[in-house]
Amino acid sequence: MSELGHDFDKVWELNRALYGWPPSGRIWFNKVSTWLLAYGFCTLGNSGTFMMLDRREQDDDDKGIILLILYIDNSLGLTDNGELWDSFMLHFKKDFDVLQKYPEYFLECGIEWDLTTSIIQIDPGKYLREMVAKYEMNGTHPSPIPIPAGTNVYMNEGWNGDEDMRNLYQLISGSLNYAAHLCPELMFSVSQLSRVMSCPTQENLARQVIKYIIGTLDLKFTTVLRILTSHSPAPIQSS
Repeated sequence: MSELGHDFDKVWELNRALYGWPPSGRIWFNKVSTWLLAYGFCTLGNSGTFMMLDRREQDDDDKGIILLILYIDNSLGLTDNGELWDSFMLHFKKDFDVLQKYPEYFLECGIEWDLTTSIIQIDPGKYLREMVAKYEMNGTHPSPIPIPAGTNVYMNEGWNGDEDMRNLYQLISGSLNYAAHLCPELMFSVSQLSRVMSCPTQENLARQVIKYIIGTLDLKFTTVLRILTSHSPAPIQSS
């Protein structure tokens, strides 16, 4: 602190939440969710990040509905009335700096929507392919299962292994933790790997899970969008 002209017994007072500061996500969410609730949105179910603006009972041009999901500084919106969306964004942009575009990717997942059939496909392959390439496993023969049945992942308290190997194991396990949100069938295997982060005893198992992922890179989540009202659905829009 003395290099900045302050004594060591002085502290800085933070007047603005900085990106990367641990409480910043909560402060940002409180700000944007408070604005949305005041505008007329309500939360759906037990999720505080899935919100809806329901104006289907109105008789003007803004009659319709908006579904909005928030994830830190990203959001994904769906509406059945383009004029309602434009009106909402006009007000929203007065208080927030927003980049609005048609979604091709959201949270590392590709989004494909067939307007003729209303079929939506979510493709987690973008993140998964980047992970496979990151750990230099392109071209590796895939495995039919994440980890072999009956595998016992245990912690060796007396472990005195290679630090570089441990760091690599922790990096792979961290990547797989995010992948498990995109591929729920990985959840059990990843939870087993995470039990021995400080002293991995079977470092090959982490790569074993990636071998399974290699065999699933072309799989996608598929759903059919149901029209909420009699209006024709507008394209998905994101902010």
